[in-house]
Amino acid sequence: MFIDSHVHSDISFDGNSSVDEFVVEGKKQGLDGIIFTEHYDIFDGMNPHDEKARPFDLCDYEVKLWNSLEKHKGYIRAGVEIGLRPDTPVAVKNASKLFDYDFIIGSSHIVCGVNVSHDDSFCNARTKEEAYCEYLEEVCENIRLYGKHFDVYGHLDYIARYGTYENKIMYYSEFSSLIDKVLRLLIENGCGIEVNTAAYRQGFDSPHPTFDVIKRFRELGGEIITLGSDAHSPVILGHRFESALALVKEAGFKRICSFSKRKPIFQNI
Repeated sequence: MFIDSHVHSDISFDGNSSVDEFVVEGKKQGLDGIIFTEHYDIFDGMNPHDEKARPFDLCDYEVKLWNSLEKHKGYIRAGVEIGLRPDTPVAVKNASKLFDYDFIIGSSHIVCGVNVSHDDSFCNARTKEEAYCEYLEEVCENIRLYGKHFDVYGHLDYIARYGTYENKIMYYSEFSSLIDKVLRLLIENGCGIEVNTAAYRQGFDSPHPTFDVIKRFRELGGEIITLGSDAHSPVILGHRFESALALVKEAGFKRICSFSKRKPIFQNI
């Protein structure tokens, strides 16, 4: 059933289940494996507006995950999801080198200094076009700065999840120029995108990003595409993977990707 490449255990500030609990559920569901991508977000200089939000706990990571690798050898891999910010280059680059990761997701959770999942001021102060264009421009800047420090960009249209607009979807047709810029930069840096099925749970009828963006990535020559549920509890593992894989195939991909020791491993679909 393929590998779920985007999972958060209780090592992450917003996770609520142990590595062992995820492994039990993953095997029950028939997943081929799990890559734990614990949150490394840098909250310096801002109020995250959430008492649970906390920095990456290195001790937790080493004890709860790194030491689990031997116990579940061959089934789990160790990764990280780094929150990319243009204004924290030293912290981001250091985070990518802390451990011998199998996989690194780069994501934009904090946009122009605003933690958009907890603070709607970014979107409220802007039209949809203004907010999404600023978001995409910052994504481009992050890729230029950190393209060698991550493997795929996570939930590429993340801002749409927290948009405060009547229609939150980031349509390729409306932002094609900037989206193409993002996709070309990713390809130039040897990076990929993920198909993140959390969007289905957020009320969208497609994953992050939308089908048109996935298709365009392939048209531009993109090959690296991973599959992730963004699960924070075991019952979410592999959520809507069948739907996502159907879209990936329709977009022209013949293989899905996972990572080990920062190297892509391709599997036919």
